[in-house]
Amino acid sequence: MDIQAICLHIYPALLVIVILMGAKLSPKGEFSPDFLCPQQGKLIRGAACIAIILHHLTQQATVYGSYNMGPITLLANCGILFTSVFFFFSGYGLIISLFTKPGYLNDFLKKRLLSILIPFWIINAIGVLIGYLTGIHYNLSEVFLNISGISLVNSNGWYIIEIAFLYFFFYLFFGTFGNRKISYFLLTAATFGLIFFSYTRGHDTPGAKVSWFRGEWWFNSTFVFILGTLFAARKEKITALLQKHYRVLLPAVTLIFTAALLNADHAVKAHGYYMGSMTGDGMEHALVTLAAQTASCFFFILLMILLSMKLTLNSKPLNFLGGISTEMFLIHGFFISRVFARTKMSHFALFGAVLACSIVSGTLISPVVKLAVKLAVTPRPKKDKIKKRISIKKTAAILASAAVILCVFSFAYGRISYAMNLTALSTAAVGDRVYWGRFNTGGLVTIKERMEWIVVRRDGESIWLLSEKGIAGSSYNRAHEEVSWEDCDLRALLNSAEFTSMFSDREKSVMTDVDGDLISLLTPSQVLELFKTEKDRELDITPAAEAAGTNINRMTKVNNWDMKGYRSAWWWLRGDSRESSLTAPIVTSDGIVVTDEKYVNKPGGAIRPLIRIRYETRTGED
Repeated sequence: MDIQAICLHIYPALLVIVILMGAKLSPKGEFSPDFLCPQQGKLIRGAACIAIILHHLTQQATVYGSYNMGPITLLANCGILFTSVFFFFSGYGLIISLFTKPGYLNDFLKKRLLSILIPFWIINAIGVLIGYLTGIHYNLSEVFLNISGISLVNSNGWYIIEIAFLYFFFYLFFGTFGNRKISYFLLTAATFGLIFFSYTRGHDTPGAKVSWFRGEWWFNSTFVFILGTLFAARKEKITALLQKHYRVLLPAVTLIFTAALLNADHAVKAHGYYMGSMTGDGMEHALVTLAAQTASCFFFILLMILLSMKLTLNSKPLNFLGGISTEMFLIHGFFISRVFARTKMSHFALFGAVLACSIVSGTLISPVVKLAVKLAVTPRPKKDKIKKRISIKKTAAILASAAVILCVFSFAYGRISYAMNLTALSTAAVGDRVYWGRFNTGGLVTIKERMEWIVVRRDGESIWLLSEKGIAGSSYNRAHEEVSWEDCDLRALLNSAEFTSMFSDREKSVMTDVDGDLISLLTPSQVLELFKTEKDRELDITPAAEAAGTNINRMTKVNNWDMKGYRSAWWWLRGDSRESSLTAPIVTSDGIVVTDEKYVNKPGGAIRPLIRIRYETRTGED
């Protein structure tokens, strides 16, 4: 374990210190009078939120636990435990409020749903803006779908969607049936029905965006919601039982939880939710993993309850973090996947940057969210018609101004982005990654993201760029016939609007041809010259290329299956311009250059474009 891995343990250690700041331990034979009160719940949720952020960062650092970086590696598979804290307090809080607050179900949907949906919508809008600034172009329908959550621009937003369904089930059953036993039964049945539905749907298809109720995170901790409702309904009896046997239960549950946690970690690695793609019996593997994780969640929550009975938290930093936990939970993923995704920094620095940005962002967003929720749920006095008209005019004026500002911003951003890309090209060395143009790489229709290229050559007049990944798939020629590069369908496709439209008019104005074409491919001799090893020639493809049917191989000589989502593909090279042949040159998925293996009409070969940009224009001027 190197020094960087050792330093990462500072972050969970700091979290433990923050949790224990000001904590009070009840005297022998006594228990905390504030046991699971709203304030204690707020503090615990704040700690759980920071732990979830550390969990996601650890997944990045260890590649989902594939690389051992010491004890912190265990965090890569522990996110479910901290998510279960939120499910527990959600279920617990609903029942306690139902028992203690008269008329709790009056306006329940309006108050409870808006309290979670408004921060969800606001942060989705921020995510759309971040996506735009990092190269994603959305049309109006996609903006609406992403902000509303119908399409999950924020993968962490799954929790909001699911808890909204559970709130609706609670309101439906407890608001409809006077018999609470029937209501409990129906709520439990509906929750497990939701779990079963998510379980059977499996994972997202390759290249697709995050979908509703797809992926194990949609169901592997949901049952704790029911655990929270049942504990709240029988709190006095369960608490009395726990207090009576506390001295035996605390060490026993600690040991059992430790064993359950290690067993769940083993189940994820040995069975997992992805084994279906390798063995064909994925449902059984998923069930084994789910059972192991369910046990770990149960004993984790039981341990949390036991500790809360004796330890009263009173940390001011944790109290602050608990107040912005929803905002931090929703915003932190954008810093990991977008803002710092391509920034070169140590894992230690990345942990600190994401945590700091999440806390600062949560602090800034929280007052806006609270105000928006207050305005949305507070009944408003009736206004006369004149005031209504004025309000409508003001709203229209604000919306029109916002539209104008967005248009101006879009125009200015395009020019600035173009100038920045040219500046980066002027200083880039061979082997550097640069951006140029936009193409649909994520698999969603009409969304174009910034294209990333590798600088493969610099000469006296121009810079040569090769796409970092395979961006599409095609045959070399549609018909099974002898054909030259000059006459093949692939050459025509590359220089059609489908591909040339990835470049703006400004970008095209400084591009020069590659042997007569705006977009071309490498030749076999160029590949051998530019990429010295088979490993260097292996090509990963974009999710869009995979979704479109490009041939893939997830295991190669170099890259074994390891949950990294690697998509190795064989890719087309440029054949002789005049000599016709029934086969065309390729680079295999193992990185071997072959000139006579693939027939020209073989589908599924990856396309890796080659372009050339003149040196003359480096200032960003038209």
